[in-house]
Amino acid sequence: GNVGSGPGGGSGGGAPADARVAILAQQEKARKQEEERKKEQEVSKPTVAEQMSKVDKVEVSITSSTTTKARVKDGTKDADDDDKKKRKNIAKDSRTYDGTNSQQFLHAQRAFNRSARTACEQSDPSALIALCGDPLNSSFVLDQPTLEAAMKAFVVAAQFEAALKVLKTVTRSDTLDALQTERILASLPQNLRNSSAFTAADMINQLCIATNFKNGQTARAYFLRIVRGIALEFLEEATSARDRICSAHCERLVRTGQCVVDAQLRRGRRETEIVVNPGHQLGVFIPEIMDSRGIQAGDAVSILPYAGPYPMSAESLDRNMVEATVTNASPLVLRLHDKTNRQLQKMLCDPAPGNVYRIDKLANRMGFNRQLEAARIVAAPPDTSGVSKKDMQKPSGELITAITAMDENIDNIMLGAVNGSFNSRRENVGTTSTAELCAQAVPMEARHEGEEEDSIRAYSRLALDKTGQLEGLNSSQRLAVHQAVTNRLTLVQGPPGTGKTAVAIKIMSHWAKTSNSPVLATSDSNIAVDNLVEGCAKAGLSVVRLGRPEAIRPELLKYCVDKPGS
Repeated sequence: GNVGSGPGGGSGGGAPADARVAILAQQEKARKQEEERKKEQEVSKPTVAEQMSKVDKVEVSITSSTTTKARVKDGTKDADDDDKKKRKNIAKDSRTYDGTNSQQFLHAQRAFNRSARTACEQSDPSALIALCGDPLNSSFVLDQPTLEAAMKAFVVAAQFEAALKVLKTVTRSDTLDALQTERILASLPQNLRNSSAFTAADMINQLCIATNFKNGQTARAYFLRIVRGIALEFLEEATSARDRICSAHCERLVRTGQCVVDAQLRRGRRETEIVVNPGHQLGVFIPEIMDSRGIQAGDAVSILPYAGPYPMSAESLDRNMVEATVTNASPLVLRLHDKTNRQLQKMLCDPAPGNVYRIDKLANRMGFNRQLEAARIVAAPPDTSGVSKKDMQKPSGELITAITAMDENIDNIMLGAVNGSFNSRRENVGTTSTAELCAQAVPMEARHEGEEEDSIRAYSRLALDKTGQLEGLNSSQRLAVHQAVTNRLTLVQGPPGTGKTAVAIKIMSHWAKTSNSPVLATSDSNIAVDNLVEGCAKAGLSVVRLGRPEAIRPELLKYCVDKPGS
């Protein structure tokens, strides 16, 4: 054991050193061989590009929060357990679809709609845009409830371009029913921000294509024509209201009854109600009963922070405007347009100092919604099977067909009736056209029903001679009166001062004397109605004026049902 341990050991002392050197050399050689082997393995390992080129099936993410993933399906074992976990998590919201397996496609489409609904529930239009705009999702379509929710989200946010893109890319025609389309359009915002009304019109065109109308293309064309017109009118009025808020001094708006300033808000009796407590109105006298220009029940209003009697900046308006509906004018009670946003209502009613607001009148949403509902009922009448005739709220089929026919021959039909050649022109139009319906002779007495139209017109002439309503009229006025008391619908046109009101009074006088039923006269102008009331009263007719007293001339209030202050 002591060999070579001492000095002078000679050749016997070098043997162990040589052994250690040999061992170290073998270890170094083994290490180099291992490194070379690893290098050879790395060189032979395929690159990412080579792996991607060999992929036969691709797992595509279709959620707004994940990215595209790819997995090689060659049967080899995954190199990393973490990758397995990631793929498992991604698989919860994505499906493998190779373009041939219909079951896989259905699974993927359901996942796509779930992701879209989640984005809608989270009020995240940007995530919805990213999801629907992804080319990898172009094979999928939104189902009916998801499409309605998505369209509402885009429309409320005034993102008409995004809505239009979704309707063109991931929407199938005839997906929605008419009632769903009505609800979508009813959510049109009062603030367009940077959007265009013309883009909204394009979106409405595409939305009507995505709507199913059981009455066919005629009903679709009618609905599109009417709804596009009333929507553009509403958006134009909303833009005018926005410009007024951003340009007019608050004192002028308060004086005209279009604004309430320095107001504090508190919760009303009902959970959804907000009561407005007006503050100092800039020294402007506010009467208890405002005229028709002021804020009335049913009006749409905006709730904005009040920082002084100056015009609101467009940026502040876009960021802070909250829409509400007036449920009562005195005291002023509001209901938020977004009825489900309890957090917003709680914030507005916070009594903290400095929380003061201005209330501004907006576009007439009630009128827009009523016109929208009427267009929907005509284009897609509700199913009234099993409903009693008393409770049935549906226009007659004949009237619906005539309205939606949009027949252009009404002038020819009416002229034919005037010239006595009505029957000879009957073959030029269908029996359900608008012109045909308007030109039908309608008997005033039940005993004449079912008789020939020539006989009905002859009876009308005799009745007019008997009541003397043609006296004092010129030839064109006589013709207008005769056609009006005979035909189902008559349009009387003429420049100012040609006697249109006098003709209307003659017609109503004749009907009042020959019929046992009341006669209703309406107009879109209070002035026109007042003129009719005055004329009928002078003609000796018993007149009742309907409408708000503040909109009626003082000398005609005695004919009004509702008295001022009642």
